[in-house]
Amino acid sequence: MRRLYDAEPAERERVVHTLTAAFESEPDLEFAWLHGSFLSGGGFHDVDVGVHLTAAADVRSRRVLDLGLRLDRDTGFPVDVRVLNDAPVTFLF
Repeated sequence: MRRLYDAEPAERERVVHTLTAAFESEPDLEFAWLHGSFLSGGGFHDVDVGVHLTAAADVRSRRVLDLGLRLDRDTGFPVDVRVLNDAPVTFLF
């Protein structure tokens, strides 16, 4: 069973600022999309982030893995990073 996290509004704001700072330092990142239960104000299992990268398809997986591990460490919560470049339409809408 996955752990359910909770965070006060100030902690959530800190996480958003941490994510923003990390994204600004990513050279191949065109945009990031924060979504999911973290935004609802209630409990969450992870912080869901979609990213669109300019990197070639053959290096995207490694970049996302590295980014996700860094964000886990920096935020103190599990961060689920998904590449939007080739995501199915059902994920995008």
